[in-house]
Order: sequence, then C-alpha cells, then structure tokens
Amino acid sequence: MRYSITALAIALAAHATAASAQEDSAATDEEIIVTAGKIGTNLDRAPVAAVSLSGETLERLNIQSVRDTQIRMPSVVYDTSGGSAQVYIRGIGTNSAYAGLESSIGTYQDGVYLQRQVGAALDVVDMAGVEVLNGPQGSLYGRNATGGVILVTTKDPTDRYEGSASVEYARFDSVTAEGVVNVPLSQDFAVRVAGKYAYSDGYVTNVANGDRLGGYRNATVRGKLGYNPAGPFSAVLAVEYSRQVSDPIARRRLTGAPECLACAVYGENLPAPGGFYEVDQTRSRDTLISYTAGTLNLRYEGEGFSVVSVTGYRDFSYKVFVDQDFAAGDLFRTRAEEYGWTFTHDSFVRTDFDGPFNFLLGVSGEIDRDTLLGQFFGDAFGSFQGGINHSRVDLRSISPYGEFYYAITPKLKLTLGGRYNIDEKKLRVTNDPTAVLAPGATAQFRQKDVFKDFTPRAVLSYELPDGTVYASFSRGAKSGGYNTPALNPLVPLQSEKLTSYEVGAKTALFDRRLKLAAAGFYYDYKDIQVSFVDAASGGVRAENAANARVYGLELTASAEPVTGLTISGGATWLDAKFKSYTSAAIFCPKAYASPGYPGCPTPTGGPGMVNGVADLSGSRLPRAPEWSFSAAVDYTIPLSDDYDAILTVADRYTGSYDFLAGAGGPLGLSRQDSFHMVTASASLVQRPGGLKLRAFVENLAKAKYYLDLPTSAFGIAGSVGAPRTYGASIGFSF
Repeated sequence: MRYSITALAIALAAHATAASAQEDSAATDEEIIVTAGKIGTNLDRAPVAAVSLSGETLERLNIQSVRDTQIRMPSVVYDTSGGSAQVYIRGIGTNSAYAGLESSIGTYQDGVYLQRQVGAALDVVDMAGVEVLNGPQGSLYGRNATGGVILVTTKDPTDRYEGSASVEYARFDSVTAEGVVNVPLSQDFAVRVAGKYAYSDGYVTNVANGDRLGGYRNATVRGKLGYNPAGPFSAVLAVEYSRQVSDPIARRRLTGAPECLACAVYGENLPAPGGFYEVDQTRSRDTLISYTAGTLNLRYEGEGFSVVSVTGYRDFSYKVFVDQDFAAGDLFRTRAEEYGWTFTHDSFVRTDFDGPFNFLLGVSGEIDRDTLLGQFFGDAFGSFQGGINHSRVDLRSISPYGEFYYAITPKLKLTLGGRYNIDEKKLRVTNDPTAVLAPGATAQFRQKDVFKDFTPRAVLSYELPDGTVYASFSRGAKSGGYNTPALNPLVPLQSEKLTSYEVGAKTALFDRRLKLAAAGFYYDYKDIQVSFVDAASGGVRAENAANARVYGLELTASAEPVTGLTISGGATWLDAKFKSYTSAAIFCPKAYASPGYPGCPTPTGGPGMVNGVADLSGSRLPRAPEWSFSAAVDYTIPLSDDYDAILTVADRYTGSYDFLAGAGGPLGLSRQDSFHMVTASASLVQRPGGLKLRAFVENLAKAKYYLDLPTSAFGIAGSVGAPRTYGASIGFSF
C-alpha cells in the first residue's frame, strides 16, 4: 500500500522533520543554535517548528546540495529547474521569480539573505549544518519568509591545524573532489580555505542528436579569515566564488500532436520518446550561474548582552537558453540573462539578563540591482524574433524589528515581536526596435512603487523538564513587485500575506535517548501572487487573485535504543487548498473540447494548447502533497580501537502533488505521482581522524520523478530527476 511506510516512519521515529529541530545523532548531545543566534536557544526547547542537519549527517547522506536535504524533511518539497530553487514548505513557495519578485522561502548563508531563487540551491562545501524553520518567520527574518527560512552555515576557522581531502566517483562518470585546510596564523587569527569541484556526464539522452544532457561542471572555493581572541569581540571575513555550468535544460514531453504544437508543425506526430530519460529537442547552449560573495560577521559578547553585525555583498550572473517547444524543430527558443549585485546588512542586540525581561532589537537593510535580458527565437515569432527586452529592477529595503521576552513564571514565557518592512522598487524597461514589433510592446518606460508590511509574532511557551510546549501566532509577507520580463507598463503585484496559528510540543525521555515532537498549524493565506488570463490580450499576466487555507500535523521521533544505533522517522499530513481562485490560468487543447471546463475557448481543430480560465477554488495548492514521511537508520559499529563501520539507510516518501494549480488544465498532466527516495551507504572511518572509505547508492528504489512539469501553449514537458546512482569515495582528514 502507498501508505505502508507510515507505520515504519512513526515506529522508526524521524529525526529530522519540520516539527522538531534536534541533534542528528543521539550519541552526541551538543546544542544546536540557529544561525547568527537569532533564536538564541537550543532548538530542542525553542518554541518554533524546525529541523537541523549537522555537517556530519550531510556527509553520511552524501548530500551534495541544499536541495538534497529534503530526504530528511517531510514538510519540504525542493525542486530545481535551470538553476532556480523552487522550494516549498508546508505547501507555501514560489515556482520561479525573475527580477522584481522573490521567493516565499528565504535562504540565508552565514546570516546573509540570498535575494534570488537562481543559485540559492547551494552546493554543500565544508558545511557546519543546514537548518529549516517552518512557518512564517517575519519578525526575525523579514520579508519573503512567508513559508519559512533555510539557514545554511559554513564552518569557521578554528585554532587547530586541520584539513581533509576526498575524491568520489559515481555513475554517469560523475567525479567530485573536495578539500579543506585550516591554519592558525597566530594566537588570535586563523584562516580556513575550502574548495569543491563536481562533474557529471548527464543521465538524459537527446534522441534528436545523441547529446547527453543533465550533466554539470561546478566549482566553488571559499576563504575565511577568523579573529577570535580571548576578549569579547570576534570577527569572520569570508570570500566565496562559485561557477556552475550545466547542460541545456532537458524537458521530456508527455504528449505528441495535436497537443504538442511543434510536433504537428514539423511532422513529429509521435508521442514522447520511449524512455523516461529521453528527450527530443533543439540543440541549445549550456546554462551558466556564477557569483562572487563577501561576508563580514562581527560579534561582541558583553555582560548580559551580545551584539551581532552581518554584512554581505554578492555579485551575480545567470545565463540560460531553453528549447520551449519540446521538439527538434525550431519553433520557440528563449534566451534569458539575469545579472546584478546585492548589498545587505543586519545588526541586532540581544540581552540575557537575570531578571524576567529580555529583548532582541535590530535593523536590516538591502540595496539590490537586478537586470533581466530576454530574447525570443524561432518560427513562432516571425518578424520580431530576436528582439531584446531589458527589464531592470532597483530595490531599496529597510526594516526595524524586535522581540520582547517576559518570564511570567520561571517556566512560563511570553514572546511578543514584530518587524516593519519598507521596500521601494523601481522598474526600468527598454525594448529594442525588433522587440517593439511584438503586440502591445512599448519602447521604454519606468515605474516606481513602495510596499510596506508589518509582520507580528506572539508566542506563549511553557518549559518542560526536558522540552517545551507552545502556542504561537505569527504573520509573514512576501513583498510585492513586478512580473518581469515586461513589454509594457505593469500593474504591480501587492504583497502576499500569511497568518499562522500553531501549537507544538517537544520532549526528551530516558536520558534523552528518545526524542518526540509534534506540531499542528493553521494558515490563512491571502493575496497570493498568481497568473491569470487577460481576456483583452489573450495573454497570461499576474495578479493577487487567490486566497487559500492550509492546515496540517507534523510528528517526529528519534530513538537510540543502544549506543551507536539511531532510528528516526517523521510524518507530515497537509491539507492545503485554495479558498478562492476564480480566475486561474489553465491551458486547453485546441483540437478538441474540454468537458467540465467552460472557461476553455471553443476548439478550432488546430494543434497546440490555448489559454483558458477556470475556477480552481477548492483545489490543492501546487507542491503540497497530502502525506510525506521520512525514515532513517544510522548504525555505527566499532571494529577496533581505530576504526568504525557506519551504515546509513534513509527513505523519503512524497505523496502525489500538482506542479501547477489544477495540474495545468483539462489534461491534468502537470502532476507528480507519489514516490520513494531511498539512499544507503556503508563507510569505514578511522578514528579520531584519518582514512575514510565510503560506498553509496542513491534512488535505490528507481523512483521516476520530475523536477518541474509545466503545461504551456506548446504542450506538456518536464525535467526528469536522476535515476539510480551509485559510487564510492576515498578521503583523508587530519
């Protein structure tokens, strides 16, 4: 049965789920503190639903990017397409956003907010850990944290000579090499340098020309200089460069003619290529993502208070070329280039007085410039193909915030907080003479809008002997903006708003060998930024056209029945539906009628799909599976005084979900069936440092799944996820 894993997940007790942020191995009991200290307490006791994976766990699971962490996070659905991170937490997220809009999930690296979805699926390089806070985090983490935040922490320099090196080889000629070295320069200064190179030949075949697709060539290097004297002040300066080159986006079409427009135009009347890992499309260019980033973290620990300052700068470039018609004929290709820079700063003071009253007060700001260049090619565009559109968005953002903590009794605490955010966005658009030939295009125009949002939070928590129970109210907001690329002046989208009510409990029993957590939540989600059909132009635009309600339960447990054996599991049940979505954009076949969809135009008998409209009130939100489970077993076996064997098996079950509202329209093909993602590994590790040998297999159950699966005027096609992969690695640490 498809729910057969339920008993396993609960019985084995999940270690990393959206209801509990706890230590990955019960064998150690170190406290896990959220990045930059904003939560400021052990997450086992913090009144927030969260999950934390240590650097050691990331290594055991062979997690190569932040996206892969979802195998231990049932409440998270994390896909990527063309380098863009499409992450959803409890059904809240954003499919994709170019200049002018942001994701509903905030991603931070070492305390610095990453403005863009592209490049946010960071490679795992010398990571200290990854933490996910579920639900709106507006008071502490600001705008665009409607559904939650992902906090990535890299390792800081230490006062020891240490380092490591490893090389891995896997299926599809995949090679990964990684190295780290940490050198103390003096009593107060240390430097740490980490680098990683990853290559893969790809797992998809383009039957049109025999090319291999799905491969990549990624390189990341990071240097950190740490200053950590015996006094109260410490500082870390980091510089990072990353370059990711991946094969052209490969999309497997699900239908042939008449739904596939290019198939009919060029006589390719066959359905999709026979294999799941086969595509048939025009040759295109590689996708390139590169960035240079600098971060300065300052901390001062005073008597009863601490001051933290985080400053970040990131210069970014993205180039992608996509065959949009899913066939070998050249009907519709696009070129997009996005580039710009971001400057962020966040400072806060946190008190730790002996009395009942404490507080956190801070202010954050951001300056961002994001330019999007769009260009269209192919027979579909006639005289205006090759036209270039430049859409530039300048952002100025400022937000004071704070939380106040009052201990009503020694065990009962009240938290009240909030943030007031002001975003000023300016849009500047230029269309070249060829692009101006497009219907409705304007040569150039400018717009300016200001978006203001207040996101309060209130929590009542009660401390247990080894845990906490809590009830919380919070609000999140995704900033308004512009849906680029834009050919003519836009009606700006207003901010999305989400109000959350949550109750939860966390506890540990039997000398912390058994950890349990549960959370229940209800969301009122308003002014959702969605696409719609513009009856005047026949095109698809965007507006705040939908409201939704979301509620669910999260359960986790982690047990260490004997030393060295950790059994964990978790489950998420989610009911996420639109309350009102009367003008939903769908796509209808031109060749035949669509019973039950009165908003579809009268069939013309021609090939391809056409814009329609539907009332999708009551339908599920995209990427919001009803059930998700995780289960894992970690077993460390001492072989001698010097060596351990480590066995790890993990399974993530994801229920079926839609990629688009209503699965894209009458065909209902923009939908992912339920699947299991199983990984297993066996390692030989020398203690306390030395040789590491590891063999692993990923996607052991041969799950067939998509990373995205859009329906469009040209048909239905999606990017497929990797098949079963296996390999081995050798490493050494000192």
